[in-house]
Amino acid sequence: MIIAMLVHLPDNQMPVGIGLGQLFRGVGQVGGVAISSAVFQSKLEAELQKRITGPDSQALITKIRQNARYVATLPPDIQALAQESYKVSLKSVFFFAAVMALVAYIVRLPIPDKHLDSRPRADKGQQPDKNSDSDSQDTQAQSETAKVVEPSNGRSSPTM
Repeated sequence: MIIAMLVHLPDNQMPVGIGLGQLFRGVGQVGGVAISSAVFQSKLEAELQKRITGPDSQALITKIRQNARYVATLPPDIQALAQESYKVSLKSVFFFAAVMALVAYIVRLPIPDKHLDSRPRADKGQQPDKNSDSDSQDTQAQSETAKVVEPSNGRSSPTM
């Protein structure tokens, strides 16, 4: 998306566009990790509360939430309950990520396509580059006159 944004910006607005693009990318990354972690911990706590009951269950749930390696030290029946809770919580996080990817795709749809071979629009205060047409004509004329010659060493090389 950053390339789509930059193609539509005039040259004098590029630094601002790049800066804002990087800002929103960083905020999205940090926010995505934070929200995913919150979804995971919330769902994990709810699932563990549902599955593990009895005396000292709160202390056990807290230990399981704080250290995933603690699950391996649990008795097999409680270990299975904790693993199932982790499984359901991770599915919730992946569902959240899939929904966010879909939202990002939908938000991107209104961005118009633009061919990258065209020059960006100039600001109203800028004058269009008068030499750009003559430069492209000179380059085209040079490329049309270039021909390939086979030298005696067997390699081809362009000449003018």
